Amino acid sequence: MLTITNEQPLRMKKRRMFVKATHNGKKFVAKTMILQVVSQQEFQGARLGFTVTKKMGNAVTRNRIRRRLKEAARLVFKEYACEGFDYVIISRLPALDEDFSVLKKDLKYLLKSFIKRYQEEEQKKENETLA
Repeated sequence: MLTITNEQPLRMKKRRMFVKATHNGKKFVAKTMILQVVSQQEFQGARLGFTVTKKMGNAVTRNRIRRRLKEAARLVFKEYACEGFDYVIISRLPALDEDFSVLKKDLKYLLKSFIKRYQEEEQKKENETLA
């Protein structure tokens, strides 16, 4: 059962958290970003991390992209983030120049896609146990 959190997620800072999301998580792709989601047991709330690679540009460019993604997440995550999951947002190059409303729309789309897929998988498991 998914529980939407009404508070801001904590920040992920340790490399092992990002690696776990990369290897074990589910991946959702939009034009401006990629969202990786992995379930975690040791913490009850939601955690959020950002990845902006050097391919995006110099430090000034990467920091600008990161700030834009952080603000979009701040506005969207209260409504759509679920407790008990780690979220990693990986930037894509259009995140720099795209309109901010598009960033928010993409993040909402990715979070809704995760919720939909999770509910479908839970329903499938439930049907298998009943059969």
